[in-house]
Amino acid sequence: MDANNVRDFYQKTVSQLITSPKASILVCGGGELDKGVLQNLGYTNVTISNLDKKVNSHKLKPYKWSYQNGENLSFKDNSFGYCLAHASIHHSTQPHKFITEMFRVAKIAVLGIESRDSFLMKFLEKYQISLHVFLMLLKQNDTALRNPTQIMLDL
Repeated sequence: MDANNVRDFYQKTVSQLITSPKASILVCGGGELDKGVLQNLGYTNVTISNLDKKVNSHKLKPYKWSYQNGENLSFKDNSFGYCLAHASIHHSTQPHKFITEMFRVAKIAVLGIESRDSFLMKFLEKYQISLHVFLMLLKQNDTALRNPTQIMLDL
């Protein structure tokens, strides 16, 4: 999958999951790709976080920047409606802790997208946790959200 297809896939998946442009969104391990996708979709209440000190926070404006370790987020429980991670979970030394933290700070849903060639996706496929290119985890049943199976079929 080339860079444009990855971006399009990410954008379409996010747009189907998060329907309100004013939704509160935290991106873990985020950067300029995330900023571009979320800005193109019109989301206004976004915080992009990353542990990489090379990230230029000025390039992420108009969104908020927060220097965070995805395995130990400083935000309170249910601080955001949604928590996203695109191609960043596999960089973590403790992917399960990274995902657990995402669930802790998200009130509505968590979305993690990883390529199939990462160790995390190979592990999930081996244990039949996910047989898809991406992993979508919904925190709770919300009538505003579509069924995750429906989202996968729509792509």
